[in-house]
Amino acid sequence: MAKGDIKWSTSRREYIYGNGRAVGRDKVDGWVATAAANAKEEARAVAQRFVDGEINRAQWELEMRDLIKNHHRAVHVIANGGKSQMTPALWGKAGTVIKEQYEFLTAFANAIDNGEVKPGAGLVTRASMYMDALYASYSNAVTDREKAAGVTMARRILDPVADHCSDCVSWATEEFRPIDEVQPIGSSSCLVRCRCRIEYQEKVTGELEAQANTKPKGIKAKLNGDAKERLKELFGKDVSNADLAWAVGALDNAELKVWEMSDNGVYVVIEHPEIESQERYIWLSNGKLELENAYFEKSKNAKPSIGVRSFSREVIGAQKLGITKIKTYAAGDPTETRYNGYYTWPRLGYNQTIPDAIQQKLPDNLKASDLLELFAKPGGPEWWKENGKGLNMEFDLTSGSRSEQALLQYLRQKDAKNNKNKK
Repeated sequence: MAKGDIKWSTSRREYIYGNGRAVGRDKVDGWVATAAANAKEEARAVAQRFVDGEINRAQWELEMRDLIKNHHRAVHVIANGGKSQMTPALWGKAGTVIKEQYEFLTAFANAIDNGEVKPGAGLVTRASMYMDALYASYSNAVTDREKAAGVTMARRILDPVADHCSDCVSWATEEFRPIDEVQPIGSSSCLVRCRCRIEYQEKVTGELEAQANTKPKGIKAKLNGDAKERLKELFGKDVSNADLAWAVGALDNAELKVWEMSDNGVYVVIEHPEIESQERYIWLSNGKLELENAYFEKSKNAKPSIGVRSFSREVIGAQKLGITKIKTYAAGDPTETRYNGYYTWPRLGYNQTIPDAIQQKLPDNLKASDLLELFAKPGGPEWWKENGKGLNMEFDLTSGSRSEQALLQYLRQKDAKNNKNKK
């Protein structure tokens, strides 16, 4: 049914392939529509076998139950971005829908047993219509996903080619409304035949997170030598200056200078009035794109949180280009006054195994194997600030990774604190 390598990215708020490339919602909706059409044909074939006497009524019901269960579970997996993101609660929601469909099927079977429905073409058509509910099942699971993500506004819009009942026409709006006031798909008088669509108004929780999700503006770039060709080799397509700037964490109105490297990569220098020095390397390692943050130092006139702004933007931009990880040497130690990366970068999601010598010093309540595990414990960041040291660290750009979750949590806490200070 669905493409097995797609998932829903909680940070980017979009479907992505396994390599990080975006998948448009129209394409995903199209897969669901195709799957529902195929499921209807499967149901029709099972019913025809019953009508033809190849299977009995009990066998027909059992096969229909399997079709209902398998296809509804599949569309819920698509809606929630892949089987790996299905929690027990989400499986439970799918189970509730399936149970309701089983009850409808039981009533249909009883009607056959009572002679109210005769074996024939009408039975076959009616059986196939049970799969019309798949679109509503998928759409409403998407709504549940959006609610869980904190989206509060939505609207119903009409499908441009479908026939619509009077409910659908009256419920369609240009403006967004509170999401709980938007009627679910399947609740109109056209029932599960409804093909309306629900759109969601993105709600970013704060200024830092909004900036991270915004492509940088006013970018200038100088591509030296064969840098343009090398970038196309790396990414499999022409990359715009703005997209490259996004992936390396450039601020608005920055200038990029790009050189190709002899080992199948590129070297990028980012110049900006608020940045003293910012250097990046992008290359292929075992067929996967990696990015190294070689150096970052803000200027004396830099605005607050400049490093956070740059890095959070870099994470989103790098994900969009299919880069799998960001590496850096997080410099500093408790005696250092110039560099504090050893402490700052793990707070933003960088990770590394804690060296054995330092693990042995950890108190019992802070025992951890890596930095993200330590920083998730009360008192963990403070202990590392007093006892840690500079290390090579990595940020996992996989959607839903521990690195990504740590960064989102940091941004939202920072935004909440900034908003409170403004009041």
